[in-house]
Amino acid sequence: MNQHTLRNSFSVEGKGIHTGKKASLTVNPAPENTGILFQRMDLPYQPFLKANVKYVKDTSRGTTIGNENFVIRTVEHLLAALKGCRVDNAIIQIDNEEVPILDGSSRQYVELIQKVGLLEQQFPKTIYHLKEPIEFHLEEQNVHYLLKPSQNFSIETTISYNHGKFLSQQITMHSLEDFCKTFYNARTFAFLSEIRPLLEKNLIRGGDLQSAIVFVDKKLSEDDLNFLRQVFRQYDINVLSNGVLNNVKLLYEDEPVRHKTLDILGDLALVGVDFWASIKAIRPSHKHNVYLAGLIQKQIENYYGIEIA
Repeated sequence: MNQHTLRNSFSVEGKGIHTGKKASLTVNPAPENTGILFQRMDLPYQPFLKANVKYVKDTSRGTTIGNENFVIRTVEHLLAALKGCRVDNAIIQIDNEEVPILDGSSRQYVELIQKVGLLEQQFPKTIYHLKEPIEFHLEEQNVHYLLKPSQNFSIETTISYNHGKFLSQQITMHSLEDFCKTFYNARTFAFLSEIRPLLEKNLIRGGDLQSAIVFVDKKLSEDDLNFLRQVFRQYDINVLSNGVLNNVKLLYEDEPVRHKTLDILGDLALVGVDFWASIKAIRPSHKHNVYLAGLIQKQIENYYGIEIA
């Protein structure tokens, strides 16, 4: 099996969900063994940065990579699209600090990758085989990850929230082919009770009711409604029967756990190489996804005697 890049470039424009800043982004073909590179076109000398767990700077409601000079925020949905579509080499040029959120999923990125198509390259693709299981458990947070060596790539995700029928959801993505069928379009979500605290932390400044699902986990007062109208600049806000604000209809009853699986795939793309493993994640987060990515990278580097940089 050989490496692949894009047959042609594609571009998107949109605002970042946390910064609210507009950005233009172009994903370009790249030579063999390039991997996934970001390039800040708005900065002097237009510097590059590899999509690598070594460069993760923050995991607050998204994954930010960077160095001492600049950052690139919320990379996970784009990286999930590239990984899910088996793009090995690409250069992502962006003119601001945050990747556009679009509809809160990987849908538009996947559709554009499929539209331009893939180009098979001459250099063979290396898939690394994990040799030892990796497991960690955080009892107080009920977080548990287990990775086992496998002859395939799969993710089993379990989420648990104190919110009605979304108290617990579980799903397995059996392969990357599954991602491009029923996971790529699962959208990010938040709970109503989180909106004020997130804004106070200077997050979701670019959020709106077209880029996320909002679950109502508290009784809405008139003050809540006025606050939401002001924040989201939308005045016909209502609660649907399934406890979702009327911004969107769920694509799947279990869309939240599908999106969490999408996030895991995007964060694990930061390992920087392809690997086969069976992954189970209970109550995953960007912070712990990235921690797992670091453990995987370290095992590959140690066993194969390489440096993934």
